[in-house]
Amino acid sequence: MDEYVRDHHAFDATPASCSGRGRGVRHRPHGTVRPAPARPVAPGGPAGPGGTRAPGGPAARRGFWGALSPAQQAGFLAAARPVRFMFGDVLWHEGESADHVIVIRSGEVRVSVRLDGRERPLAIRGPGDIIGERASLGLGRRSATIVALDDVHAIVMPTREFAWFVTRHPQVLNVLEDDLYGRLAERSGPDTTDTTPDLIAPCANHVCIHGAPHAALHQYGPRPQSVPGTATAPHWAGRNCTIVFTDIAGYSAAHRDDRDRLAMKHSMYALLHEAFRMSNVPWDACYHEDRGDGALIVVPPSLPTASVVDPLLAWLAARLRWHNGRSGEIVRYQLRLALHVGPVMPDGHGVSGSQVIQTARLLDAAPFKDRLAATGADLGVIVSDFVYDSYIAHSPGYVNRDVYEPMTCKVKETEVSGWMHLHGAPPLRTVT
Repeated sequence: MDEYVRDHHAFDATPASCSGRGRGVRHRPHGTVRPAPARPVAPGGPAGPGGTRAPGGPAARRGFWGALSPAQQAGFLAAARPVRFMFGDVLWHEGESADHVIVIRSGEVRVSVRLDGRERPLAIRGPGDIIGERASLGLGRRSATIVALDDVHAIVMPTREFAWFVTRHPQVLNVLEDDLYGRLAERSGPDTTDTTPDLIAPCANHVCIHGAPHAALHQYGPRPQSVPGTATAPHWAGRNCTIVFTDIAGYSAAHRDDRDRLAMKHSMYALLHEAFRMSNVPWDACYHEDRGDGALIVVPPSLPTASVVDPLLAWLAARLRWHNGRSGEIVRYQLRLALHVGPVMPDGHGVSGSQVIQTARLLDAAPFKDRLAATGADLGVIVSDFVYDSYIAHSPGYVNRDVYEPMTCKVKETEVSGWMHLHGAPPLRTVT
């Protein structure tokens, strides 16, 4: 077991001593309020302010706790309670209901997912890190299994209190987003790929990229898919679906050749695959068709629109930002994404319907395209009034409704209105 602690990433399966100990915080006998640890490592200790590391790597970034202001830390502590986990304890299992978040004060935990019948480690989290916030605010179910790698002292906050905390301190959304960017950059570093090859795992019919280097982002394209015919209509035919349109800005620019365009398109699909997977929206459960410089994706009504809004948009923005930061200028690109909800019908050659057309009009709105070009933002998102009113205006997760700007214009003699956000660009109040 000592060897296991020294080399976390060398093992795929949970150690035998962990079996039978995977109970929630509320049910674990030793998961109660305890005195302060004898050897606490507070955020800002040897690993840096909230520092953490990828498996086998050095401290790489600030953690959640170290990025909070003193007032925010005090507010968090007021609604949280201390908890202790012993080596081998399972803090929670993948797929369990998310009813609390945890901030680690000392010790380390392993984050892993189950793929092909094996536990695949994703990362190590340590002092200052927050875990469980994405599932608590958006998904409702745990997307990974967390195991204590030594004696862990932490503070735990129930989901409802955490949502209220974020509401009282809206700047924390920026902290969470920055922390997300840091985690993605940590996973994507070259050392991660060299030391933990199991973190890059192709799944059945879709791609799971955990720390893939830049070159790996270009090996995956869209999964071949037959167009639904009229003989056997899909179960979602004529029902309200989530409609997603994407488009690579400047795809046909003269300074790019066909190889550059292929690299950009493969990158776009790889990022979409990962963003959908990380949001628990199975890519293979959706209908998708290639549109040359973009894609049309129809998410069936059985999958919640809320997950397509949050955290999918934040993950996509973070990964595209990482891609552009590490790529040569010729294959950097801006991505436009339009989002709407409405009935979709297969027509034997693809899909059709007035709401599909409306989504395409949003994507082509001149103010939206002009703002993206002027700001140089990586990702431009435009949503319909319905999506904004129903989901973005009430989302407690990574989405901040205040950064979305109203927009109205005419596209092909059709009046369209919606709300747009350019990730990384300063907001304007009104665009007409």
